[in-house]
Amino acid sequence: MMAALTGLRHGEFKKLRWGDISLDREKPFVSVRSSISKNHKQACLPLHPVLLNALLRLRPLNVDSGNQVFGRLVPRSDVFIEDLKAAGVIKKNSEGRVLDFHSFRHTFCTNLHLAGVSLREAMELMRHSDVRLTMKVYADTALFALRPAVEKLPWNCSGDDAQGDAQKIGAERLSPSLSVTVNEAFESEKQPMKMGFGTLSVILCHGESQIRGMVRAAGFEPATPTV
Repeated sequence: MMAALTGLRHGEFKKLRWGDISLDREKPFVSVRSSISKNHKQACLPLHPVLLNALLRLRPLNVDSGNQVFGRLVPRSDVFIEDLKAAGVIKKNSEGRVLDFHSFRHTFCTNLHLAGVSLREAMELMRHSDVRLTMKVYADTALFALRPAVEKLPWNCSGDDAQGDAQKIGAERLSPSLSVTVNEAFESEKQPMKMGFGTLSVILCHGESQIRGMVRAAGFEPATPTV
């Protein structure tokens, strides 16, 4: 539970002491000492309410702050594999993805994304120095709810209007696009380039002749459009 709700690493678990966990404060947290963290930086991670109750039950009476919280309870790799077998959990699936103790960090990161936590907050909780780790390596995008994400997109037209707009765009050979101007698109590139209409992004809908004129005005020769 603590692995999935804090993202602590295997080595950090083994050296975690009761003095590192503050359970009786208004805002309970676990402190990862710089001497045991991977990046050698101290970090304070908030405790989930369910995890807080579990740790309160686990904590012995009059426990010494220097005592290890889990100690030998943290499984070695071979023990973890045997535990998986006993629980009927496959260690390696058909996609070649392997389950190990470190997988709990992936679970923690993925659940942060699914819960709608901002990328910057997730990066801080994961203690990553590179946001790409938080976005790609540790997040299982296969679990993301993409359909609800698309359904959140705003649309001001009714069904009939939307169909009419689509037909109008096709009839007039207009190109709907993303919110970036032609000049911004060109200025963002360091090297000269040729752009086809399939990759040109403009802020409004422009006809083909208008787009060609803007491209030439910017000093570029438009490539032949491809479908």
